[in-house]
Amino acid sequence: MALFPSLSENPHLADVFKKFPEHVRPLLEYHDLLLRGDSPLTIAERELIAAYVSGLVGGG
Repeated sequence: MALFPSLSENPHLADVFKKFPEHVRPLLEYHDLLLRGDSPLTIAERELIAAYVSGLVGGG
């Protein structure tokens, strides 16, 4: 049984965006807030953390 039956077997982020277009803008706004908003971490530090996590989950 597929984990997300409404998506193809090996979906990419673009497939998810196409299936749920109403959620694209809020997700990207949240992403920008996390990586570019006020923080004790520099933008470079946050980008490094994001790249590391992406690599851990196979998104990189």
